[in-house]
Formats: sequence, C-alpha cells, structure tokens
Amino acid sequence: MFTGQQKLIIQRFDPDIHDRSAFSCQIADSLQIYFTGEEFIRDVVDLKILGGWVAADESGKVFGYYTLGMRTLDTKQIPNPEQLEFPFKTLNFVILSRIATCDDLRGTGYGQGLLFDAVKTAYELGSPLGAQGVYLEARNDEVIRIYENFGFFSLPSKSERMIYPFKDFLQ
Repeated sequence: MFTGQQKLIIQRFDPDIHDRSAFSCQIADSLQIYFTGEEFIRDVVDLKILGGWVAADESGKVFGYYTLGMRTLDTKQIPNPEQLEFPFKTLNFVILSRIATCDDLRGTGYGQGLLFDAVKTAYELGSPLGAQGVYLEARNDEVIRIYENFGFFSLPSKSERMIYPFKDFLQ
C-alpha cells in the first residue's frame, strides 16, 4: 500500500530488483494483467521490443510503469504534417505502449508525473534518432481527455490515436 511517505523513483525496469507481484490496477484490468504476467517480461526483458520503466520505492515495490517502443506513421495520417518541417512520406514516433499507476496512487498526481517522465524519456531517446513525437492509442473517451489536457491531439482517422509532437515539449 502506498502511504505517501515512500519516495518513488522512476527507472528502467530490472527483473532482479523490481517486484511486480503486488501491482494492482483495477481501473484497467488489462494493464495489471499485462504488467504482472509473462507478456511484460517477454516484451521488455526477453525480446526487448519495448523498453520498460517503473516508479518504485526503495524496496523495489512497483507503483506505476510505462513502456516505450518505436512506430512509423504515414504523413497522410497526421494533420498539417508540414508543421513538423519534414518532407518525408513517413515519420518516426516513439510509441507509449502502456502506462499505469496502482490503485493507491489514483488522484494523487503521480500519474501525470509518470506521463511527463514518459514523454521526457521518449524525447531524450527518440529525438536524436529522428523521432518526431510520442504516439499512443487511448482506451476510451475519459483517457483521451486526460491526454488532450497534457497536449496530445487526436489523428483525423481515429480519435483514440493520438500524438504529441516533440516541438511542443521544448516550449
């Protein structure tokens, strides 16, 4: 249980240090099942198709996590692609594959902090490699509003597909 006294540190996931077993995210069961199950270990540790970061206390107990990968988008999917100032037909984005906090952190602001860290990490890792921003697929309208408040905007093809241009992160 999170008491508010613990100091949470966001760092790369290490299966030898971080304890996923007690992570509980009832608001989005699929996020809990993914993180506490073998699929997370397969994606992040074994295959390394995603990078995993966790918000954990000093004992290694995890209270939140996010995963990042890469994604290419056709510029036809992006409104006003000329604003990104690249003449290419496709653009690279860092995909925020999953992000969740445990039930104890709901309403504390830690989720926003975790999202900010995810965008910052995506910028630091992706920008030098030519990524133009962060891409994600939101689960529902409530989550879309959360991301819109952070500065993400929906792609015209589907409102749950959203991007956050790195040029906005620098302002």
